[in-house]
Amino acid sequence: MCKLTLTAALCLIIACLGLPGIEATPVPGYTNNAFSCVGKPDGLYPNPSDQHSFFYCVYGNVYLQQCAANLIFDPAINVCVYPNFAFSCIGKPDGQYPNPSDQHSFFYCVAGKAFLRQCPANLVYNSAIQVCAYPDSPVNNANDCYGRKDGQYTNPRDQHSFLSCVAGLTYVMQCPANLVYVEAENKCLY
Repeated sequence: MCKLTLTAALCLIIACLGLPGIEATPVPGYTNNAFSCVGKPDGLYPNPSDQHSFFYCVYGNVYLQQCAANLIFDPAINVCVYPNFAFSCIGKPDGQYPNPSDQHSFFYCVAGKAFLRQCPANLVYNSAIQVCAYPDSPVNNANDCYGRKDGQYTNPRDQHSFLSCVAGLTYVMQCPANLVYVEAENKCLY
């Protein structure tokens, strides 16, 4: 009885660790045809004929795996991502890079591989100092008010906010919902 329980428990653990949706048998028509895993190390490979899927090689067998709806396979990070999140570290030095699609996250490159990192809640990534900081933090926009008199100015990166310059420090102030800052009027308007 103990052996049976232990065997069942191990099978359950192994099943839980497996990749969801992987076919139980190799995909017919791919082995030795359009794509082959023979001679390739186990791992994930892009599907050249469909960016919404990828091949999974295990012991020379090929399995076709579909990405979730609207996602594409990004071979640089070996995961399915939204199309605007694709980022490549190939040829880039190791380090942190801003996410062009989301200011609340950044990419960390190591040996040509990209790892997406989220900033803590309500923080944005500041590439100048390579940390996540509050959007209205003076360190986030240290150069915007350099040489300017104290006052409010148009934010060149976001029309729904404005820059408040105080003693050479920059604070980003948000307009109320759906309003844009008009510098000539010095207020947020529809």
